[in-house]
Parts: sequence; C-alpha cells; structure tokens
Amino acid sequence: MENRTLLNTIEEKLIEYDNKISPGNSVAVVNVSSAITPEQLARGLSNLSRLGLKSTVLQGRTGPVYVGSKEERTKLLKEASSFSMILCASGGFGSFELLDDLPHTSAMLVGMSGNAILLHAMAKKADCYVHSNLDGLHGKTLENFERFFFKGDPQVLSSLSPAATSPIEGRIIAGQLRVIESLIGTPFEPDWTDGILCIEEKERGAGDLLRAIQHFKHAGILGKLKAIILGHIDPSPDPTKISYLKSQLSVPFFQTEEFGHSVPNAVLPLGKRARIENTTLTVVETTPP
Repeated sequence: MENRTLLNTIEEKLIEYDNKISPGNSVAVVNVSSAITPEQLARGLSNLSRLGLKSTVLQGRTGPVYVGSKEERTKLLKEASSFSMILCASGGFGSFELLDDLPHTSAMLVGMSGNAILLHAMAKKADCYVHSNLDGLHGKTLENFERFFFKGDPQVLSSLSPAATSPIEGRIIAGQLRVIESLIGTPFEPDWTDGILCIEEKERGAGDLLRAIQHFKHAGILGKLKAIILGHIDPSPDPTKISYLKSQLSVPFFQTEEFGHSVPNAVLPLGKRARIENTTLTVVETTPP
C-alpha cells in the first residue's frame, strides 16, 4: 500500500518547468511569416516589458508576400536561438518555408496559427508551445502567459464542456487544423499515439471540420487519439453541425472558449503529457522520486 501511494505521488506530480522564464530573461520577437502592424508590435513589446522581459525584435524587410526572403527569415530564426524564448510576431503560412533548415536551440518557441507547422517541426528539437503570437499577447491571453511561464501553473484549461466522466491522459497535439493536416506524411508529423488533439481554427465551417476528421480517420490517426478539444471559432459554427461532428467521432470530444484562433488563448505545450479530469486539462509528467 505504501509503495502504491508512492507510485501515485510520482505519477500525479505536476510538472515542474525547469525552463520557465523569469524577469530579466531575453525574448526574441521574430517575424517568420506575415507582417505585424506598428501598433500591434508596440503593444506586445510593452506587455513583455511589464513582465520584466528584455525583448529584441528580429524582423526582415517587407517582401512581396512575407516579411523577408526565406533565407533572411531562416537567418533571423537562427539568431534567435540563443535567447531564452522565441516569440513569433504574427501568424501566416510563410513559416513552412523555413522547415528545410531548422536551428538547434534550447530556447522555448511560442506561436500559433500558421506558425503551428514550425512549432511541430521544432518540437522534435526544442520546447514548443501553441499559445499566441506577439500581436495577440494581451488581456486574458497575457494573464495565461504569465501564469504558465512565470508561475509554472500546470492547469492550462479549466472549463471543458462536457465534463469528462473519467480521467483521460495523453500528450498534447495542438494548432490550426489545416496546418496540422499538412504535416501528415512529412518528417515533421507528430506522434499521434495517445494524443489529446486541441484544434484552433478560424471561420471554418463544420463541414470542413468533418472533412478533416474523415481524413484523420482514413489516415489511421483518429483511432490513435485519446480525445479532441475544439477551441472557440469566430463566427461560431452551427451547434447542430457540431453535434453531428461529435456523433461521427470514436473518441471523447470537448469544447472550450479558453483558446482558439483569436483571443483569448491558453498555453498548450506540444508533446507534454496531460490529464483531462472533470472540466480541466492539466499538464503532468512522471518524475523520479
């Protein structure tokens, strides 16, 4: 009984983030894809400064499609690898061009939207988090950033619907659905086994979500997942279509307003083991006694 208690203590110990940041740490704000407005940049840098972080902006010249050439953005990403954290400035699909020459880094990489493809590719080499780009780092999203990275609070979601009938444990896979789909069949495809798939999307019809889920089913992915969590979508999809989507799934399905393509956003650490219990998603990790 004593050994079992000790085992439970080890298994259920909340993850302690050795890499959480502190005031005075350096953050590289890198524009790996689309442009950010001067107003968004100023607001984001001001919020990072309020947290006591030292920010350096690494941004290329505005090109015809993305901010800087592929070579220039790759160079900036490599320059940023010596910082404590790399924070993507804004979204866009241009980060897919950088997958050919990824840097080795001990920095934490944070972003969302089209940058999810970069985050999943880098997750094999670094700690990566789907949360927010700099342009969305304010309000509740900023509070979640501080609570997770500064205070090490492992509870990343607290209002899942419906409540889980029993605990579900797996590893977090998160990001914009169409971006995650594009990783299938590539060297950067995540390990779907025991995945808790957290879907961030924008203005995407329930029919398109159904198509993607069918793709996952026929690709042999759906059966490997432990659960699916759908974040907020603006405009909200027809509830009857979401109910139909849920009826097509063989895994538990939850919804939450705590993350999505727009604010607010929670911090979702890629590949980290987490537990769904009641209405919460909490990061856990087996650690030695």
